[in-house]
Amino acid sequence: MYEDYETTDQYRLIVNIAEAWRMELGFAMEEQPGFDEPAQAGQANRAFRIMARCILQTVNQPAENLAELVRRVLFQAARRRLQSGGLTNEVVQRVLQMEPAGRDDWYAFLILTQWDEIPQLLEPDHTEPD
Repeated sequence: MYEDYETTDQYRLIVNIAEAWRMELGFAMEEQPGFDEPAQAGQANRAFRIMARCILQTVNQPAENLAELVRRVLFQAARRRLQSGGLTNEVVQRVLQMEPAGRDDWYAFLILTQWDEIPQLLEPDHTEPD
């Protein structure tokens, strides 16, 4: 059901906006996920999730849960981005599961962050810079 959204204009728009943000803002973008909860995420992360929600609201069916739709679409976009970067399915799953399930702020982070940041997540002694 949610995978069908990958073929929609709305999905492509969300992915294209993420690409434009990465190109325009680069490392200056505050895309970090929240600590204890998604509301604590960086401003770009929160704004991106709001934008995705507004776009998906235009195609959301009345019987569908909009928050779940946003989570699933961001999950799919994050998964596709990690796969297109050459990560194996096993590594993709590990990265997606680094935060509790359903954390759309984590998926937004994986979509928005510069690719150079992704391999650093896989290092055993990975810690956030001060």
